[in-house]
Amino acid sequence: MWPFFIVILHPMKKLMIVLAVALSVNAQAQVDIGVGGELGFPLMFNGFVKGHNHASWVPGARLAINYTPGQGSFTGSLIAGVSPMILPVVRFNGGQDVLYMNFTNTNLSLLGRFHKALDNGAELLYGIGVGVNSLKGNRVQISKRSDNDISRIIEDSSFYNKVTSPAFYLNLEYIRPLNTSSRVYYGIGAQLHYIYFLDQGTKYRVDIIDKNLQYFSLQPELTGHMLNPMVFVNLYYRLGKDN
Repeated sequence: MWPFFIVILHPMKKLMIVLAVALSVNAQAQVDIGVGGELGFPLMFNGFVKGHNHASWVPGARLAINYTPGQGSFTGSLIAGVSPMILPVVRFNGGQDVLYMNFTNTNLSLLGRFHKALDNGAELLYGIGVGVNSLKGNRVQISKRSDNDISRIIEDSSFYNKVTSPAFYLNLEYIRPLNTSSRVYYGIGAQLHYIYFLDQGTKYRVDIIDKNLQYFSLQPELTGHMLNPMVFVNLYYRLGKDN
């Protein structure tokens, strides 16, 4: 009953009525806090690689917080993750070779997912989300060459600048308790992650010399579309309303 006493004591009565209702709802809310792992397959598409894409089996770690209001059928989720990411950026040597950029990828996303109760305490969450990705370059590499090897790669220091881009998500997750009385849940899901790299006119300089002393001066740009389909698993601890 204490929220109603706040309404009486505070002069901003209308505001405190809203606050009182919110506090009452929060008391019945369900909050899941979890950690997990993911496995992504980032694919890059732009005119510089001429249709080439690369799935690199990228592992990652994630932190997830799910919030479901009392008696609610909608769940808000905040997801933070970190993973390596390898993206092709330009094809060279007459189209025989591809230059890749290697990044450390950190992301933060907010998902809105419909919440459906299933048998045996299981739940199905599905929906969309938006977020932001920060890519920090750390090195480059090229595709394997059968007849010739690269002797030296010279990278401009500007290559290591960070690139921050908006991201969009489609998400599906199945959640279930370890047993009927447990507050520990596991989640198994799939996600489609999309980034559009705006053409900011930033060109990086990468010089390559192969063992035949053939010289390539490249100016790759990080532009185009990236799709990152992934699967993930989470382990949650549930707070809030009773099972």
